[in-house]
Amino acid sequence: MASSGARHWLLAALVAFAGAPAAAGQDALDMLEVSPAIVGRDNPRDQLMRSVAGATEGRLRIQKAAETALALGDGPTLKAAVTAGSLAIVELPMASLEVEGAIYLADQIPFLAVSFAEARTRYGALHRFLAERLSEEGLVLLYAVPRPPRGLL
Repeated sequence: MASSGARHWLLAALVAFAGAPAAAGQDALDMLEVSPAIVGRDNPRDQLMRSVAGATEGRLRIQKAAETALALGDGPTLKAAVTAGSLAIVELPMASLEVEGAIYLADQIPFLAVSFAEARTRYGALHRFLAERLSEEGLVLLYAVPRPPRGLL
């Protein structure tokens, strides 16, 4: 599963609405990641961590969990754990949720986006639909990261 996740252009960080009140009594939330580093100058994972710490004046921070997300289960299992409140925040390839709906496979169409800019444009068109779908389950899409475009493997 982890090797197939590397070729997806879209990673998403999910958090449950219900997790926010529980966070009030905590000073740190663990975030499970797909990989230890996101390549790029504007790392949304780090931006999220800084934004939360700044917005709460340091009273709440997001920290990287010791284990990776995919080591703990597949996409639907991790998503269910966030929804249930067992995990605070998880980052995962959107395509790992393919069994839950075709919308999560939109990034799997080869040659539809052949550059990072085109992948970002495609995500812009999908964002509303992804956010609505996740919102129906009480989840919030915090960020998405383009991965190398798909082509011939």
